[in-house]
Amino acid sequence: MKNYKKIVALAMVVVMAMTGFVACGKNPKETVMDALETLVSGASMKGLADELGITEIMEKVGEGSFTIGMEAGLDIPDDESQVGGNMAVAGILASSTIKAEIACDAEAKKALLALGANVSGSDLLSGQIYIDEKQLAVAAPELLDKVFFVEFDDIIKNFKKSALYDMMGVTDEDFSMIEESFKNFEKLAEDKDTEKMVEFFLGFNEEIEEFKDKIEVEKIDAEEFEINGKDRKCDGYELVITKKSIANLVEAAIDYYFLSDEAKEFYESIEAKAEEMGGVADMEDLYDAMDEMKENKKEIVDTIKSVVSDVEAEIYIYEGEIVSLDAKIEITDPSGESDEKVKIGLNLECTGGEYSVYDNYELSVKAMGMKVLTLEKESEADKDEYSVEWTVSSAALEGVTIGASFVMDKKDGDFEASAIFDDGEMKFSFAAEGTVEIEKKKSVKVEIDALTVSYNDYWDAFSIGLSGEYYVKCDADVSMPKGDKFNVLTEKESDWEALAEDLEDVMNSLSGLMGDIY
Repeated sequence: MKNYKKIVALAMVVVMAMTGFVACGKNPKETVMDALETLVSGASMKGLADELGITEIMEKVGEGSFTIGMEAGLDIPDDESQVGGNMAVAGILASSTIKAEIACDAEAKKALLALGANVSGSDLLSGQIYIDEKQLAVAAPELLDKVFFVEFDDIIKNFKKSALYDMMGVTDEDFSMIEESFKNFEKLAEDKDTEKMVEFFLGFNEEIEEFKDKIEVEKIDAEEFEINGKDRKCDGYELVITKKSIANLVEAAIDYYFLSDEAKEFYESIEAKAEEMGGVADMEDLYDAMDEMKENKKEIVDTIKSVVSDVEAEIYIYEGEIVSLDAKIEITDPSGESDEKVKIGLNLECTGGEYSVYDNYELSVKAMGMKVLTLEKESEADKDEYSVEWTVSSAALEGVTIGASFVMDKKDGDFEASAIFDDGEMKFSFAAEGTVEIEKKKSVKVEIDALTVSYNDYWDAFSIGLSGEYYVKCDADVSMPKGDKFNVLTEKESDWEALAEDLEDVMNSLSGLMGDIY
């Protein structure tokens, strides 16, 4: 149990230390924190995102309407053993594609999901699900020429009066359960529990602000670093997070999230909401943890104070981005068997590129001054080509290969992408090639000529190939599916009987088709 408590304490140190790095806002401290935010906010992926048109597209998508879709097919091998010996099935699959598209119109508050399967250029099966503020509709054009829909207004009352209700043989008890379920869902959509949840987790903000105030940042002498092949003068800063402030924050977190009245009320509200929805939220483990924290809070906090040192970091910044970061902490053996301190460090060195200083970097985790894990990124961009490669290396991972790469011809959009993990016993690889078509602020389409995912180890091996296209558009054509309207709650019993006959004919046709395939 003691080791468990110490592990918990150390884990909380890491979380709180990272909170200190990214949670703050200018003066020397604000400058450093703003720069750290660029480091963790995806800036290192800016080049790839810009080259693929993702940055502008996502900005537009966030404004409202969008369409995301795909059409993909399997690349089937000639080897019968890989398709169960049924080459007829293989032939069908090899000439088949699957389609999927979702379109959302945020302003009109409506959406459409479309799914389909195509064989030898002909639509075999497709389905559409449409929803807006007033109704839900479903269609399967290749099966039936009808659009089944239900209107939300008075849905429970209309259901009880419908032919469907009588045909289903719904009892009064069944109806009461259905009615109660709908009421609960309505309450769930209308109540403010989500807001209460956000308020609870943001309620710790005052303690975070106190923690941020205690982070010490001082300006130090500037130094020169090579950025884009030239020596650049970079402002230097020293950052210190004291172990006392870390311990205080951990203690405050335990008090708030486990021992406060707000926490108890919040967790009890989760239980009550689950019961209201007809379910059960098992909170016993959480309540046990709360009791455990109450008993062992002092020991956890004292452990932090005794086994960790202050977090210290030297940071150098060029034009708002971190060129160099060298952070370290010392940890004493939590078991108490040794007074020896283990020095753990994090080192980042960036050399710049077309888009950001993070285009090329080396990020290393160190223990006792030696690199135990290193992530390297190398990218190049000119008017003709963009390329980026990541590699992971470690003294503890001898014989292990981990990496990924992407290369794109800017003129015609042709690209190659790959990723690999190989430890000598198990190998996973991914490879793709195709073309990217970008219409700025309008659409991005990726045509994949070949995508192969492979896996093998001592016992098993498989490989699967795909081809097709994937796209994102900054607009949406969202409308009710076409076909004869069939109101599920107002149609007569005779209409349902006619529908059943039509459906029986369809099922017989499908059975014949499956018989031909096999």
